[in-house]
Amino acid sequence: MNALTVVSSSEIDYSQFNDGSTPGTWKVQVESPDGTLSSAVSFTVAVAAPSLSSVSPTSYASDTNNHTMQLFGSNLVSGDTLTFTDPQGNIIASTAAKLTFVSSSEINYQFNDASDAGSWSVRVNSADGTLHSSSNSFSVAADDTTYSISPNPATVDENAGTLTFTITRSNGSASRTVYISTIQDQGYYNAASGTTSTSYYYTGLVDVACTFAAGQTSIQVPVSINDRGLTSGSEKFSLEVQDASGTNLASTTFAITNNDTPTTTYSISPSPSTVNENTGTLTFTVTRSNTSQAATVDISTVQDQGYYNAASGTTSTNYYYDGLASVSYTFAAGISSIQVPLTIHDRSLTSGSEKFSFDVESTSGNNLASTTFTIENNDQRPSQPPPTDIAPEIIGPSTLDVTVGEPQSFSSSISATDQDGTVDFYQFRLTSGTGFFTRSGGNNGTSVKVPASQLLSVGFTPGSTAGTDHIEVTAIDNEGAASTPLDIAVKVTAPTAPAPAPSAGVLADLSLDEYLTLPASVDGYSEILPSLTSDGFQADAFANSDGSQVVIAIRGTIFTYISNLITDGAWASDDVNTIIPGTNGATLRDYFDDAAKFLISVETMDNGKYETANIQITGHSLGGALAQLLGEAANIGVTAFDAPGAQGFYQSLLADLKHDDPTTYNALIALPSQSQASQTDTNYRLYGDPISTVDHPNGDIKDIYTIHSWYNLFRRAPTSPITGHRPFSRYRTQRAP
Repeated sequence: MNALTVVSSSEIDYSQFNDGSTPGTWKVQVESPDGTLSSAVSFTVAVAAPSLSSVSPTSYASDTNNHTMQLFGSNLVSGDTLTFTDPQGNIIASTAAKLTFVSSSEINYQFNDASDAGSWSVRVNSADGTLHSSSNSFSVAADDTTYSISPNPATVDENAGTLTFTITRSNGSASRTVYISTIQDQGYYNAASGTTSTSYYYTGLVDVACTFAAGQTSIQVPVSINDRGLTSGSEKFSLEVQDASGTNLASTTFAITNNDTPTTTYSISPSPSTVNENTGTLTFTVTRSNTSQAATVDISTVQDQGYYNAASGTTSTNYYYDGLASVSYTFAAGISSIQVPLTIHDRSLTSGSEKFSFDVESTSGNNLASTTFTIENNDQRPSQPPPTDIAPEIIGPSTLDVTVGEPQSFSSSISATDQDGTVDFYQFRLTSGTGFFTRSGGNNGTSVKVPASQLLSVGFTPGSTAGTDHIEVTAIDNEGAASTPLDIAVKVTAPTAPAPAPSAGVLADLSLDEYLTLPASVDGYSEILPSLTSDGFQADAFANSDGSQVVIAIRGTIFTYISNLITDGAWASDDVNTIIPGTNGATLRDYFDDAAKFLISVETMDNGKYETANIQITGHSLGGALAQLLGEAANIGVTAFDAPGAQGFYQSLLADLKHDDPTTYNALIALPSQSQASQTDTNYRLYGDPISTVDHPNGDIKDIYTIHSWYNLFRRAPTSPITGHRPFSRYRTQRAP
């Protein structure tokens, strides 16, 4: 407090004020002994401009290295920046990371002149860039260092492994980094054919940094040379030394000489060789490509072609010829070929041949060349009387069952063999009857002769009269001999008339069969597939004896649940979710899904046995309504009895099936029946029956006006299991309107 002096009640002096080099607006207040403060008075501390007095050092080497520059002056603060001016007058701002604030009188900077020699200047700027010091000059001395490469030029053998270059500089005072590259500018490309490899003749260098330490005047640069096994010629390339800016400092060339010794190749003549067994000697000539030095090879005959050079039961190696086993032969220097004789034995054989190998190997066992030779057994065979020709033998069916006018393909069941030759032809003749032979569908009359290769092209079409035709087939061999004729009795029968479609009475019986336990065969129709689901749906499939007619009968309301009749009565509401009484909550939608699956099962059972049959669907009451729905969905004819109409339900049931069970829907619309002509529905109803008048049925309506007529349809059941009377006798006879 000694620096503060109270002069009077209106003046206080303070002689020790220090702004700490903090410029800006300041405030001062007077505090009384009891701590009371006066109002504040503002005053300003002005910013002092930075001052630069000197730079150390004042000269720098021309290179790309960082050099420490010290800048001395006053009023320097943290945050100040520097501005450099290069010899060309370009303004270069300082980099914050390279500037260090030391004190108010010193700033240090890592200066890099980028090898730009000449007169430079620098100044200091305040942090906000408004105040500047004066500029101080310094110089960057040009680098006059020279570089050389040794050897220059260089030549190296391709098997040398490494070529080492020595890079020398004239001035070693400072550290310096140079960049070494191998260059493909001498007409050769350092890559294998078809590749982009840069390591074919040598391992290339691309701007590889090499550093001279301070005081070091030379460095060594190794280049790996690859041995490509070439025997002549050379490849020439360049080696360059550059500074960081890409300026060339020194260059040379180097040549790679291909000096490998050529590989000697061997060949054998003749190759392959064929000799008659009575020739006596087979002579091979072995030739080599390089005659500069003497060479010894080993010659062997080898039994690796499927034949053994020994008499049966012996281990002799001199049966067909005198074998060679690693026999040494020497090429004198300057000699390119030698001859190797092989003795051939005459075994007096008259046919066939034997094949063997002939190998040339080095003394270390490496294969140099190989060939094969064949000994032909050419001695004359003793004359033999010509053999007696044996006629071929033919086999085939003795009978054929055919239908009048129906073409037959039967030649695949005929074959023939010939012991001393080949079967060349087949002769077909119709010896009795009115049919004719065919080839490729055309009429070839009653006789045809074909090459054996065309046997399967022959067919037979019987005439228009039932009876027995006779066909005679003869095989003929390559020498003209004919077999004993094969006689085939062709039994021609009239075609069987197709079975008639089931009558309304048969369909009525099969509908009734769903309620009652009747014999397994009804009106000639036998059950082929029963169905009883867990929800109470029941249907049966019946087929006639030849499977050409199929009837699917769907059970209606169950007699043991009289309340089921209510289902028919509620039909007019068009509610597909109506629960059928007496079931486990099953709805009309469930029954339609069950009916569709049952139909699919019938058309696909036994590998599609019934998919071409004439299929009809029938049913009584609720079963008749389901039959109408299923028939419309599958394009199958329907005969219904006392059934309510189903048109009001059809679209919603089909849409629900597509949405809820797409697998069944897709199978339903893909059934074979979908491709047949549009089918007709017939609805029989007892006149006055209230159920069959509900909704609109599909197809025709046939009213039955008398109970007697109704009985004729449902003619087999003696009594109803509910009423004790014949079926539907509860309805009285109605007068026709």
